[in-house]
Amino acid sequence: MIVPSFLTSPPEIICRVFECADDFDTVYALSRTAHVFNNIWHKHITTIFDAVTLHTFTNLAEAEQLATVQEEIESSKQFDKNQNNSKITRIKRLLFNARCALSACESWINVCKIEFYPRRGDEPHMRPSERQRFERTFYNVWRLSIMAHTPRLLPEASQYLKERNPRELYTLHEMSMWMTYYNENDSWKLDFQDETWRAGCGLISEIWQKTGLVSTYLDYTPLTFYAFFDHTQWDLEKLADHW
Repeated sequence: MIVPSFLTSPPEIICRVFECADDFDTVYALSRTAHVFNNIWHKHITTIFDAVTLHTFTNLAEAEQLATVQEEIESSKQFDKNQNNSKITRIKRLLFNARCALSACESWINVCKIEFYPRRGDEPHMRPSERQRFERTFYNVWRLSIMAHTPRLLPEASQYLKERNPRELYTLHEMSMWMTYYNENDSWKLDFQDETWRAGCGLISEIWQKTGLVSTYLDYTPLTFYAFFDHTQWDLEKLADHW
């Protein structure tokens, strides 16, 4: 319950409370508790977003790259020219994408159940570093899928993949394999079987196969996947440095 005295606090104090939130779920929850909080969230959305982003977005660079491609694809649509509203649109896009990445990661965790596999030490469950690794790759595959599905951007997507080293490309390949064959297709408002995702995953698989490299298959990881786990990074390093 929110005490009345807090509801009448100066806006800058309430804004500061928003800025100290642990994540955006907390921000959303707070904005819905009172009309005054909702107004402050919308009035100061840029300031609050920038503050919370500093300690919650672990893959901001990749998230920004994805948002930029999405905006480029949609550039033919009529956008509000007001600079603040454009910023708000960008923020909402980043937050939506982040929710999708989180949902995909939870689906990955449910499939892998890595905590039941050996060699995990004292911390068997999915770790923050592993989540970060997964979500970073998820953003990259999403961006590449959009590009692969857009004829004028397809050459750029192909060139990007050809410039990846074997370890980077295998990581993208492992993500595409999970999306294509092993997910339950229930990530937040995404359909990994639609034309966009199929275009991206297909392009990644095609270029991986052309390398002629054979990846390491391990019997102590789920579905022989190993690109995102801390305890198998040494196995990933076994891939060649160059083509």
